[in-house]
Amino acid sequence: MAGWTQVFRGRGSVYALDEDTKQWADRGTSGIVIVFQNNSDREDVRIKWEKTLSSRNPQQPQHIEIWWRLTSSKLKPKGERALVLKAWATTSNQQEILAIRFSHQDAAIQFAKRYQSIFPMSIGNQYQIENIFKQPSSNTSNQQQTGNYLKPKSGHSSMVSLPGSILGDDDKSFQQFQPDYGQENGLDSNHKNNAQRSHP
Repeated sequence: MAGWTQVFRGRGSVYALDEDTKQWADRGTSGIVIVFQNNSDREDVRIKWEKTLSSRNPQQPQHIEIWWRLTSSKLKPKGERALVLKAWATTSNQQEILAIRFSHQDAAIQFAKRYQSIFPMSIGNQYQIENIFKQPSSNTSNQQQTGNYLKPKSGHSSMVSLPGSILGDDDKSFQQFQPDYGQENGLDSNHKNNAQRSHP
């Protein structure tokens, strides 16, 4: 990708929050998460999830790619290895709340470090990057730490359980974040209805 630099690569799954049902729908599971940064505009950052699936014809494997544009939204830890953020889906041209669940915690921390280096105001002062998955307060009860989850719909295999409460009263500013991408149509028009392009 001429003009872009790969700044992160790791295994992970991506889920998007349905704000009507408060359910997590999978966008891509058990694939590779890659982050690219524009060489001429350091805040122009794209994230790609990709996976190659086996097919009946070994000579023609199915390669799937999904792209988002990262925004300077708040980055929040959830569970032991998932991070929640907002991003702009290039295929639908809509903003989504994403949960990226990495294969291991070290990868999630490396992603958070890179994200903060690009968007310094994205992580609250209560967190240090190395300790982002530790509770800021030692007085938090076990029930508060593990008891609040979004449950999948019965019989719906694409819905998963991930730590919830991302839309609580303490997150009003996070809910109201609405980036203005009125001039993004030119960038995103090449991706509409084409999730298998190899270029953001």
